[in-house]
Amino acid sequence: MARPKMWPDGKKALDEVRENGRQRQIEPIAEPIQEMIKRDTVHVFNVGPFAYPKLNAGSLGLFAIPACQVGAPMSWERLSMPSRNGQYVPDHWEETEERVTDPHSQYAAMRPLPGIPPEPLIMDEKTAMWSIKDTGRYLANELLGVGIGHAPHDSLVRRGCFVAEGKKPTAEELQKARMELSKWMQEQVREADLAWSQGPIRAEMVIRPEVHHVCAEWLNLTDRDWLRGTKPEGRVKCQMCGLMADEGIATCANGHIVNAEAYKAAVQQQEAIRKSLGMN
Repeated sequence: MARPKMWPDGKKALDEVRENGRQRQIEPIAEPIQEMIKRDTVHVFNVGPFAYPKLNAGSLGLFAIPACQVGAPMSWERLSMPSRNGQYVPDHWEETEERVTDPHSQYAAMRPLPGIPPEPLIMDEKTAMWSIKDTGRYLANELLGVGIGHAPHDSLVRRGCFVAEGKKPTAEELQKARMELSKWMQEQVREADLAWSQGPIRAEMVIRPEVHHVCAEWLNLTDRDWLRGTKPEGRVKCQMCGLMADEGIATCANGHIVNAEAYKAAVQQQEAIRKSLGMN
């Protein structure tokens, strides 16, 4: 049986503890456990061009996976936080100066997760307690849509996101992530190709520039006709090879005649130019 996902009341409980801190007491977390929380941090990275800004991590708040684009953070630094008489104080992280300069060969980093996410639970009007039942890696997989109760087809792993074994991704991890991303992007390109071939109504319904155009451009597939727009009106299809050509153009990209009148006019124009230059 699958475990409950994410602790849906965690945020409410944490807000209650913060707002009523003077009235409601919470016991400290044992030092060895605090060490595990801070030592065994979990790191999520992204090698793709898509950002995921609002991933719900329950009482830990919202997490954002930045897109792998120029200027995105590649690492985070933990800032020292003073303890409150032995009480547990959550980590505070800030982006470092290490930034993405080449999206196709580098990666973006999400704010790290604690090794063990502590969950504040309200006991009564005066007391609360910390519940520690899952690891940061389990939570990270929840955010990425990996594990029991999640559809593998919808996982962010397919889009280039992954949980690294350490604080920095290895070459093998990056290669695997880029392979997953490439397969997913190729699927989106095939989807757009099919929609375009089925006419303007289907193309308008399916092709989204923020997804399909980005995928094609990331894969350097600049020859796709639908990159010029999701509305095929005003374009003609070559009966010889299937390539699309703008209305009024004489030939397709392969040199086949798609507009006889335009072709005749173009030939006459070329002959007139050659004659004026004395080339005939």
